[in-house]
Amino acid sequence: MRRPQLPRLLAVALALLVALTACTLTQDKPPLIVTATLSASLDTPVPTETPVPPPTDTPALLPSATPVPTATDTQPAAFTNTPTPGAPVPSATPAPTRTRPGPTALPPLDDGSGNVVPGTGGAVAQLFPVAGLDALPATLYYLSADGGSAQVWRLRIGLAYPEQLTFSPSGVAVFDVAPDGTLAYLTPGGGLIVGGIPLLPPPGADGSQAQVTAIAWAPSGAWLAYTVVTPGAAAASGGAHAVDGLWLRSSDGNTVRLQPSVYAPDDTWRAFTGPLRWRPDSSEILAGYEVATGAAFCRVILSNSALLPLWDTASLPPDSFTAATWNDNGTAIIASGAGSVLYVEPNTLQARPLIAPGSGFWPVEARQFAEGTLAFLDAPPGAPRAAYLVPRGESAPVPVANGLPASGALDVLWDDFARQVIVAARESEDVPLGTPALYDTAGGLYDLTPLTGPVGAPRWGPAFKASDEARVQTTEGDPLNLRAVPGGEVLVSLVNGSRVRVTGGPRVQEGYRWWRVQTPNGISGWVVEAVRDGQGNLLRTLLPVG
Repeated sequence: MRRPQLPRLLAVALALLVALTACTLTQDKPPLIVTATLSASLDTPVPTETPVPPPTDTPALLPSATPVPTATDTQPAAFTNTPTPGAPVPSATPAPTRTRPGPTALPPLDDGSGNVVPGTGGAVAQLFPVAGLDALPATLYYLSADGGSAQVWRLRIGLAYPEQLTFSPSGVAVFDVAPDGTLAYLTPGGGLIVGGIPLLPPPGADGSQAQVTAIAWAPSGAWLAYTVVTPGAAAASGGAHAVDGLWLRSSDGNTVRLQPSVYAPDDTWRAFTGPLRWRPDSSEILAGYEVATGAAFCRVILSNSALLPLWDTASLPPDSFTAATWNDNGTAIIASGAGSVLYVEPNTLQARPLIAPGSGFWPVEARQFAEGTLAFLDAPPGAPRAAYLVPRGESAPVPVANGLPASGALDVLWDDFARQVIVAARESEDVPLGTPALYDTAGGLYDLTPLTGPVGAPRWGPAFKASDEARVQTTEGDPLNLRAVPGGEVLVSLVNGSRVRVTGGPRVQEGYRWWRVQTPNGISGWVVEAVRDGQGNLLRTLLPVG
């Protein structure tokens, strides 16, 4: 084969080098670790994030949240180079697993004639931010089959390889992660595992074993909500079922059923199946359930277990929308489906369209951010899909991710500032994993496959969990204060690069997120996770160690 002319070869190589420079999976951009000068603000940190609110009321049958730990709660522990993974589910046959041995190296580029472009290949793949933004949370949680069956993995900020968190022999079908990193997940057979401990719903009167169909941690971390369904029970007409319904599990392990499923031969028939969406203040749950006339949603209030239907026969009949969730402020419910997006006032059920029917869009999975921006996935039947934003004060949707597959399923994960979105394209609803890519509002497209491989159900989660090792990140010699309680007395100052072990948390106080840590010589206390400098730039003061 005749080799191309030299000028053409140089042009191709130059174009590929430009493309490589734009890719965030090379070393041309720094990892999502912000290094800047720290000042005395480490003693009085600037708020970094919206605080996680506690539950407003507590059901009478449930205990309160776990008490705040004190400096004597944790005894000194020996340090190891690798954090100890969570306890696996008991089984005679352990789940297959393969922890990635180290960073993933990117392959070199081809110049189009079979030759390697000089200077490409070998770069370490890491999760990078979009230039100038710090909106990405610290940890990406997702399903991966890298060890054989689908398990929960996490990819932490600044680390070049992911870590397997679950070791279920039968795999993981659904999962959620609490603010303190505690995992709850469902096995393909409907089994529930919380913090590595299997939990079985009580059997039915005939001995039949119920299954868990949906789970969701409260934003405060105090409660885990889940729905229980006994196979075949819905076909009966026995009234309120003895087991099925919407349940809560408190942080110290007590359980209570908030609302039963009712299998009656009249209009009172209802069956809780999920999905479950918590109000941001953790005061109530938006639950998907089946009623006599179709699929609908209801609100269940924790303080009194009251059930408030989110539908009526006139303007919001069952089956009129396919998804509903609270907006980020907790002031309204955003319902999507049937060619529209509705802003629903929860108490009066008054609804106004955010995307009106006949607009030419088929919106699903809509979300409204704290400052008013609307995001949705446009999914016209049989046509390519796209992710859109409608900025606050504007009416025209702006495309962020175009040309998404017309068939199959899409997992969509936005950051909290409507600036970036991760989309994992799966072949069908029955295929749990798909190809992930990150899109930003500036038009950038970033392949995450070298980091994660195929993924499913991606979500952002906490930076740490108990037993993680962390490193203090400061500059110009400024120490990070270790305090007896968040914002309290200083026990010791930790210099830049100090290693600590996370033993508890987080606690959010006055807008600051704090973690309880222990030094190698056994001193326990609380440190702030991040602060902001005078220009508002995020300064992460505690970073993960692999």
